[in-house]
Amino acid sequence: MEPRIIYSIYSLRDFIGKSYAELHTHHKALWKRIKEATGYTWDNQHYSIADISGHAQIDILFYERNISMYTSHGGKSLGEVKDIFSSDIFTEEAWNKFDTFIKKISEGKSYCCRCHKWVDTITSYSYAGAACAECCDDYKKEKGVSIEVAYAPDTSGT
Repeated sequence: MEPRIIYSIYSLRDFIGKSYAELHTHHKALWKRIKEATGYTWDNQHYSIADISGHAQIDILFYERNISMYTSHGGKSLGEVKDIFSSDIFTEEAWNKFDTFIKKISEGKSYCCRCHKWVDTITSYSYAGAACAECCDDYKKEKGVSIEVAYAPDTSGT
């Protein structure tokens, strides 16, 4: 298992007022120290945000100009913080959005990457993209393709 830092949703309040570049620099240096301490070789960051029960719900990646968000279970994209907010600074509004996302995911809701609504079920349509039924239908019409859920091959040997 890879080393991971799990923040509580409330500890993200410490990010308020910091630029994405500051957060990126800090977390890149922290990740380097973690890799050295654990001997872990994979270069991707492993940061998560937990709900009030301590369960990881959102995985985050820090970039110089943004923060990407994915569901911890299923790896579906929740978008980019800067796409939601036009600021270069992590704001109270950004924290509130994370708080809302954590609550919705904890309730079993899924986020549609196309219409940005919370729904009961979604369908995968790309590496990390997922959409509600209505948006999947629109996507199929727009692209002239069908969207099929991809399953891993059966390796059970039966």
